[in-house]
Amino acid sequence: AAGAAEPSSHGKPDSSEPLSKRSKCCDAELTWRDEWRPDWEVKLGERTYRLHAFLLARASTFFKSHIDVVNDCGPRRSDLSDVLPLACHSVFELILDFIYSANHIYSAGSASPEVPCCKALLLLKAADVLGISGLLERASACAAIAAEGSEAPLLLEQYVAFHIPGTDDGVAIRNIQVKLVQAFVDKFAVLVSEPRVRAALMRLPVEMIIDILAADNLFAPDEDEVFDFVAETLEHLSTKGQRDGPECDEVVKPLGDAIVAGECDRPLVEASPNSEAVSLLWKTVRIAHLSDNKIRQATLLAERLRCSEIVSRIFDM
Repeated sequence: AAGAAEPSSHGKPDSSEPLSKRSKCCDAELTWRDEWRPDWEVKLGERTYRLHAFLLARASTFFKSHIDVVNDCGPRRSDLSDVLPLACHSVFELILDFIYSANHIYSAGSASPEVPCCKALLLLKAADVLGISGLLERASACAAIAAEGSEAPLLLEQYVAFHIPGTDDGVAIRNIQVKLVQAFVDKFAVLVSEPRVRAALMRLPVEMIIDILAADNLFAPDEDEVFDFVAETLEHLSTKGQRDGPECDEVVKPLGDAIVAGECDRPLVEASPNSEAVSLLWKTVRIAHLSDNKIRQATLLAERLRCSEIVSRIFDM
């Protein structure tokens, strides 16, 4: 028809056509990587993304409120650097994939990208902060499934990475956190038998480890296994100020065996960040149920930790 905008070689309308009035067919071709006629900037750390305001506003209540306030009267940008937890910065491009694919679904019925279970909790937190309901639902469902499988340690670390003590992360995330801790309680012996999982668990805050080990229904074939894990955790606490945390596939040598062999001479109490936490961690070991060999190891280790309460528990049996 006369006067109609000629499409470009990519099937997009002339740049003089208002972005908000483009056809659904043309919307479907947009990706955040194209940077075609962007009208909104999003800053995240050192990165700046040039995006499309109407897509952001349609997917996110955070962006909608921000864009509505600006309303052409201020700089058309959002700075998420301090809005999203630092741990969630790494999944922002996945969030953009979801936002733009949601537009594809609206326009052309194409499938949206899968939510990777290994990043489900980070996506869930970011979706909650940005008010992206569709992603919130999908990430929550994926995290609930992942919490019962081999990804549970990774998701629990993600929770620790963004959680600020004393703050409320919301019902959805609290429910996942409880499910993750329970997964460790129910499958402790199975999960910690994998070196990657064992090392990951030791990188959690000691208070959270205590919550797991102190559970009455902790699944462990015998108390010796709990003792070995506690000893290895203390080894990690004693060294994490001197080196980076262990890699996922690192195997930490049992500290009790090292002490008996005369291979450990580090003063663990001075190196540990919280002596009270060390004491509480020791209380999760039921001394009366240890084998004779582990009792000997526990005695030596408790003496080295200068934990008189544990020593007295051993001799009061």
